[in-house]
Amino acid sequence: MGARRVLEPVGASPGDWRFRGDSLRRARLAHRLAQDLGINPPGVALVLDLLDEIARLRAP
Repeated sequence: MGARRVLEPVGASPGDWRFRGDSLRRARLAHRLAQDLGINPPGVALVLDLLDEIARLRAP
């Protein structure tokens, strides 16, 4: 599994960063996992990686 960041900004510096819709969805999901389920940051990263892997396996 290739690890991804929760947010993947496009731009050279923080002042220039822009975020795609899928990055914002991941950020919302990460926040919900942490707040609602009490999952710590490494756990959130693991859940997001596993969800990505499930999506890849289900893709045609």
